[in-house]
Amino acid sequence: MVLTLALCMCLLVTTNVGAQDEDVPVTFLVYMDADDGGEYEEVEEEIWRPVHAQRVRDGKIIGWYLYQVVNAMDGHSDFNYMIVEVYPNWKATEAPYANVGKLFEEVHGNASIDDFMERTENSRDLVRQDRWLWQMGTNNPEFTMSDVKYVVVDWMDIHPGQWSDYLDMEREYYMPVHQKRVDAGNILGWGLWTKMGYSELPGSIDAATSANYSSYEALWNSYPEDAWESVHSDLRESQIYKRMRETRMMTGSSILRLVDYVDATNASQD
Repeated sequence: MVLTLALCMCLLVTTNVGAQDEDVPVTFLVYMDADDGGEYEEVEEEIWRPVHAQRVRDGKIIGWYLYQVVNAMDGHSDFNYMIVEVYPNWKATEAPYANVGKLFEEVHGNASIDDFMERTENSRDLVRQDRWLWQMGTNNPEFTMSDVKYVVVDWMDIHPGQWSDYLDMEREYYMPVHQKRVDAGNILGWGLWTKMGYSELPGSIDAATSANYSSYEALWNSYPEDAWESVHSDLRESQIYKRMRETRMMTGSSILRLVDYVDATNASQD
């Protein structure tokens, strides 16, 4: 399970109202700004990773993933780390850290939770957090989380009244091309997400796509040469691009490095 699954779960949302009634996984994105990345990563790995591993074992979350932002373009540079938490359903997000004191004691014994919280607060600033729902995607069925090293996230502003057309455009035109990329081994997976809480303000972030890579070098060779022609032989890429521009505007892109994670594949090791 990776950002494509954690930032691949199914819901065709035309609006975000009522989505929370569905029994589908919900993803939290938590954006952090840390002056000392080394100290912050130690805090997450030493203090919080064991806690999240216990939450996975208890069935409270599906997974927890820590990413460093290594490159951000077009106004998405107010955070340099991102945490992804995947919850099994909407109800599980009601009180995600209920009984955290008891959980800390279970994981860390008699260590001071106050000291842990102070160290956490001193290591980073919480910029914001929001909730996302997975819409569509494709993965290499044989890859595991340990194969993923980098993720590229493209942030989208959906034009008013264009939600249905945007999702149809991605599903009909772009997802088959991403499937070609997966089949050719250029990427490990691709996914499309929508943020809960739609805004019609220009430049808002309403949706995001993510692609998973096995190495940094793979970022720069991520499309087979015949990707578009072999999938859409009857359409020019410029025609598809025109339809895409009619439904959304890409507001930025972020390259993320996977720092650490815990899910069902490794939670028992903690």
